[in-house]
Amino acid sequence: MGSNLVAEAPSIDTEVLAVKVSKYSPDYPELIENLNCCENYCRWDQKKIIDSNNKYSYGGLMFQMTTFLHYGHEGGILPEWVDETNFENYIYDKDLQTLIAEYMITIGVAKTTVGWYNCWRSYNLSQYL
Repeated sequence: MGSNLVAEAPSIDTEVLAVKVSKYSPDYPELIENLNCCENYCRWDQKKIIDSNNKYSYGGLMFQMTTFLHYGHEGGILPEWVDETNFENYIYDKDLQTLIAEYMITIGVAKTTVGWYNCWRSYNLSQYL
């Protein structure tokens, strides 16, 4: 399957989750916007695509379900009740994606194949750290 298959996303659940305020570097907003431009053409619209590994990627930072849940829980950003059964109600949220990405950056996995390796190199994102 190609990576050009796009599906409409469900609307975001109205429940309030964890604090939606950047708690990391003041340079992260620009870094995150550049990451978004690399991953999703500077768009934060709700979409999902079939990625090159044949798994769905979601939203502005193209998170896959397992990455979103793992780092969202590990970083204390997502409550335990956000899981495989209801993650699509939350994964498109720009603020949640941003917080999880910032957490991944602080623990050093954003630059690896776990994160956004190609975007990190292509956009020289290390300049923001």
